[in-house]
Amino acid sequence: MKKNRLSIALLLGLLLFSSCDSWLEQEDKMAFTENQAYTSETGLNSIAANFYGRMKYWQDFGTDGDSYDLTRWDEASNNSQYWNFAGNVGTDYRNFYDYAFIRELNLHIRNLNTVSAGSIAVDKLKYFQAEARYFRAYTYFKMVVQYGGVPLVTEVTEYMEDPTPLAVPRNKESEIYDFIISEMDAIKEDFGTARVKTRATKGAAMALKCRAALYAGTLAYNYDKSATKTLNLSSGATGIERSKAEGYLKACLDACAELEAMGYQLYQKQADLATNYAEAFIAKPEDNPELIFCKAYDGVNVKNNFTTRALTRKLVRASNNKAGCQVNPVLNLVNDYEMLNTHEVKEMDAYVGDEVIEDMNVYTSTCKYNLYDKPEDIFAGRDPRLAGTVLYPGSSFRGTSVDLQAGLALPTADGYEFKAAQTIISDE
Repeated sequence: MKKNRLSIALLLGLLLFSSCDSWLEQEDKMAFTENQAYTSETGLNSIAANFYGRMKYWQDFGTDGDSYDLTRWDEASNNSQYWNFAGNVGTDYRNFYDYAFIRELNLHIRNLNTVSAGSIAVDKLKYFQAEARYFRAYTYFKMVVQYGGVPLVTEVTEYMEDPTPLAVPRNKESEIYDFIISEMDAIKEDFGTARVKTRATKGAAMALKCRAALYAGTLAYNYDKSATKTLNLSSGATGIERSKAEGYLKACLDACAELEAMGYQLYQKQADLATNYAEAFIAKPEDNPELIFCKAYDGVNVKNNFTTRALTRKLVRASNNKAGCQVNPVLNLVNDYEMLNTHEVKEMDAYVGDEVIEDMNVYTSTCKYNLYDKPEDIFAGRDPRLAGTVLYPGSSFRGTSVDLQAGLALPTADGYEFKAAQTIISDE
């Protein structure tokens, strides 16, 4: 018996010593290895979904009730900083200099070209490769618009003890735009004939080329104006020489022509131009021929609180919501809508004669103001798209009229006395 016990103990000891490493390791049943992820369509779609979720948009409609993370880039928001409800500055505002994301995209592209080759059908692999290059070009477009020329990195950067070689200089602004345009031309046919609007397609590629070429062409066309304001750097990191304007603008028109040939066209389903314009932004993607590439908020899987944040107080109370009037258009945006008949850019002026700077803490005034019979007359004659963008006095939203009042201006012998809305006492 002792010998048997000794033999069993020795055997167990040998087994423990020989397999302790693997015995302590736990297999994650929910994770893919790199090889597994890049050799199946399911894995590649999962990786792509992660990238789509991390793409940065100008209009970032959020659902977080504790921060103003909606429309960070819209002209309806504060353009200097964004604040949460407690008045604290957000730390990630304009955080678009994202080379960690660029590195992951470069690694993704390299894996598609190596690990996936031979395991994924050729046409499918071409799509995934084109999609990855679209992600990268789109990310560079976001950066060049904000910063001008940035370092163009298209290879995977590896860790090194001396990071000096990684400190590459900024490319010329034109080189970044050239990269985006050439990438879109190179990959457009690899998307095939897919017309899905929530994923990169040939249409999305041509739209990005169109936009990049328009930005670059406009910068080049206005090179002299930028120079007078000392905005152009001698290195070319900002500013594009005027001689390139025609080429960029032609590339923009060429991309537009391709989009038109693919069947994309303006949304034209309502006779009233303001209603038609507003509806173009809320129509379902499948019902809107104008949509090319979008983030589809369905209210279930993808949500946002934009409407409740932007509604006027009257409409908010009607819906029993406590939000509202938290995202407001600035006057510059309203003035951008030209007069419809004359195409004149006419700025709204409150005063008769010269502009006056008034102290908002003083509740009397002797200024002469432009007066209107009805508040909506202030906005009359402007491009109908204004009414489809901004809720102003006289507008309606979902069948309810909009009434906006800051208070009353009561005539006096020599001017006006102002009463804020919250201080007005009813005479009833």
